[in-house]
Amino acid sequence: MLDTMKALRIALVAVPLVLTACPTSKTCLPGGDPELTIGTGIIEYEPLDPADPAFLTVHGPQGGYHATIGLEAVYLDASDLMGAYMRGVIDGEELAVSSPWLQMRCNPYTETLQTWNLLLIWDATPEFLAGKRTHIEVEVTDASMTTVSASVDARLYDPLVE
Repeated sequence: MLDTMKALRIALVAVPLVLTACPTSKTCLPGGDPELTIGTGIIEYEPLDPADPAFLTVHGPQGGYHATIGLEAVYLDASDLMGAYMRGVIDGEELAVSSPWLQMRCNPYTETLQTWNLLLIWDATPEFLAGKRTHIEVEVTDASMTTVSASVDARLYDPLVE
């Protein structure tokens, strides 16, 4: 029984190492021209639909409303936390700003750095946000102080309001 428990503990420690291990992909390492793409995702990075980029307006547990941002990048230094600056503009007015720290991980299937579940909190009600077009800008500074930015124009949707 003890050997079984010991083997189980070793397996539980080893599995996350295998899942987070990255191939020797050069795109997960600094050195090329960095690129950043804005997506979405709560539990993993999800690209936006290019035909209809859209963000769900999430009703947060503390009474706020946010869009969940995911990011995908290549050629950044992910050896430490990165700083990000995100902003959302609707009808020419800045209605969301966030400056999260983030940790990007190499996805061995796409050979890109990814992060997800970044909250861009809106200073507006769901009724105002529903169906609006937004311009979202994100700037990321990596561990080597390289800065890369991206932006996207997208639709906000809220099935609880629409």
